[in-house]
Amino acid sequence: MNEDNLQLHNMSKEQRISAIYGALQGRLSQTPLPKSANDTSHIKDQVKHFHRELDWLAEVIGGANLNAYRVTEKKFSGKNTYYDVTEFRQQMNAVIMLLYRLYFAKERTPLGGEPQVVVTQQQSQNQQQNMSTKRVINITLAISVAVTIGFYLIVRLFILGAP
Repeated sequence: MNEDNLQLHNMSKEQRISAIYGALQGRLSQTPLPKSANDTSHIKDQVKHFHRELDWLAEVIGGANLNAYRVTEKKFSGKNTYYDVTEFRQQMNAVIMLLYRLYFAKERTPLGGEPQVVVTQQQSQNQQQNMSTKRVINITLAISVAVTIGFYLIVRLFILGAP
């Protein structure tokens, strides 16, 4: 282990996992919510600490590959890079919930009992558009059924005579 996690080295496996679990929850609670779908707040240092915690966790768990939880560095124009706040929050939440399910399921659910879902304005607009599309389809279907029943009644009345 390196010097950064010297304190973790002196703890049992359970204590180390618990310490990292608590640190991740604390980090997530202090990470600002994105202001928009394209928020790229300056969170490079937080992502660096998160990746270091993932490395510690992988080592404590026994070499687990946690690379899928790393936050992807994105590029602006030129050499400038950034991390997406929404992705950062989602990845931290995923690791917290993974640890909860594996090691802390008997304890109170983290994060107030609900996964930290970040709904951006774009996602909200997409959901509204999907709901509007479903309404149009339902109305169209209802009109189609009504026309079919009306046609059936007209055919029956004029061709077959009154019921």
